[in-house]
Amino acid sequence: MSTKVPIYDPNRGFRVWLINEIYTGPEGEGSYVPNVNDMVWSWETGIHRVIQTDPITGESTWVEWNPPKEVPELSDQDKLLGLVPGQPSEAFRLYINDKVEPATIAVDKKLKIYGSENDHAILFKGTDISAKGEIISQVYNNSGELVSHKIPLELVADDTLNNRAIKSPMVAKTTKSLEDGEVITCVVYNDVGAAVSITPLLARNTSFIRNSQAEVARITGVRLLSPFISEQNSGLVEIPVNLPVGSLSLQAQIQYADGFVREVPIDNQKTRLHGLEGFVASQAGQTIPLVLSYHLGSDEVSVDTDDVGATVVSETYKLTTLAPTGTYSVKLFVIPFWDALRVRWDLRYYMLNLDRTRIDEVTALVDKGTLDGIAFDPNNYGEIQRLTVAINLSDVDVDFAPYRHIQTYEISLMTPLEASKPHWTLRYNVGSGEVYGIETKAVYEPKDGLIYFDISNGIATVDEWLDKHYRSLYPLFDVEGENAPPIPTHFKIKYDDVSVDYPIDSFDNPLAFPKAIIEDDTIEIHYILRTEARDLYLAVGPMSSEAGVVAGI
Repeated sequence: MSTKVPIYDPNRGFRVWLINEIYTGPEGEGSYVPNVNDMVWSWETGIHRVIQTDPITGESTWVEWNPPKEVPELSDQDKLLGLVPGQPSEAFRLYINDKVEPATIAVDKKLKIYGSENDHAILFKGTDISAKGEIISQVYNNSGELVSHKIPLELVADDTLNNRAIKSPMVAKTTKSLEDGEVITCVVYNDVGAAVSITPLLARNTSFIRNSQAEVARITGVRLLSPFISEQNSGLVEIPVNLPVGSLSLQAQIQYADGFVREVPIDNQKTRLHGLEGFVASQAGQTIPLVLSYHLGSDEVSVDTDDVGATVVSETYKLTTLAPTGTYSVKLFVIPFWDALRVRWDLRYYMLNLDRTRIDEVTALVDKGTLDGIAFDPNNYGEIQRLTVAINLSDVDVDFAPYRHIQTYEISLMTPLEASKPHWTLRYNVGSGEVYGIETKAVYEPKDGLIYFDISNGIATVDEWLDKHYRSLYPLFDVEGENAPPIPTHFKIKYDDVSVDYPIDSFDNPLAFPKAIIEDDTIEIHYILRTEARDLYLAVGPMSSEAGVVAGI
């Protein structure tokens, strides 16, 4: 790539530059150094004005330019009412109540709008009332849906007049954050949509402004919602040992005197669950008290309390830990495979739990890349991709509670498919664990209508082979009752829809398989502990296939 040299002429007259002509450094696209007060044009961001140029480095500084606003010509009505352009004063305010959501906004009732044809008002943040201006006013219907930015005008009561033409804006809503003293511009429009009045307002935050027609909400109680609430005791939360507190799926239900109920998140601000701070479900039989509290809003009162000034509604609970259960201790195992149709790598997921009684292929149920915004990049070679995925157990089986399992792992795509091995590596213990996938391949050779695999990778002992191929997958084990993952008695080779079981001691033997294989495809190794009662599923690991010579066939 050529290195750019700045072209600087301080005696050049005023010029207009396209933004990509401007010198931004030796690696940049442009070569020209503008002078102060030159114009820089961008098709995306508009006009900029150059405010500084460094003659040594050739780099320049420019800021966005906006045309000066025209001062509106005063109408006879404006002159009569004393509405003149200039700096905003304390004459009119916009009152903001941010104790509710969305925040309530009310235009100062001293602001009178004269004329029966006037129909609505729109509020802008700042003084820009053009098409690029930021509108802050919002009007919602009774269902809580945003329906308009136009604030209707209502007639103002007047003891001396039979009022037909003096109006003011109704109370509205906003989701914008506004600080005290910010300038808000109120533009009034007539019934044909023409602007007829412009008035600056000063923002003033207050929790005392509310719609005079709003009724006080009468709250009778608050209730904890969780799939782990005991079926026998609604005041008891039962969780298995080792279940993370963050996975309890807790919410609160607010109950109203008219029978209406509303579910809200436990956000540790308005709604809190006291007692969980620092709690770890590390052993069976732990019991702790909990208090669920809900802070009343300015338009809410509690009816089930003797304290008429109460600001909090609360309910007490207990949490206890049960003997370990493997159902909710789960792990996702990842299988990278080559998608020949899309000519790219893709990922398959299996879910196993600590009960070890089931194995589920859950690729379609896994939430990929939405938790942290980082999704798997099938064309990113040579870099570690740290991926966070999640799965809701109730999506796998309706008998599970809606427990959300979140897991982070690392994958590296080492080379394109046609190049040297390995194609990928995996690491489940992020940052420090063993890497799986280096020198982990399945050599195959066809003979007499069968495929024979050699998956030993040059290893002579079972324990060493398990270290490299099984334990580096970090299988689940019960830290309360096991020192390490169980040793498998068998493994299964699975390719497409065909699978064959083999004793673990046969890892270094030629393994006959009844289905033809494509080179560089991924085969799956499923690790099994076979007991008299059933097979227990321990882990799943991928291997890349490679055509070669299999000794002993």
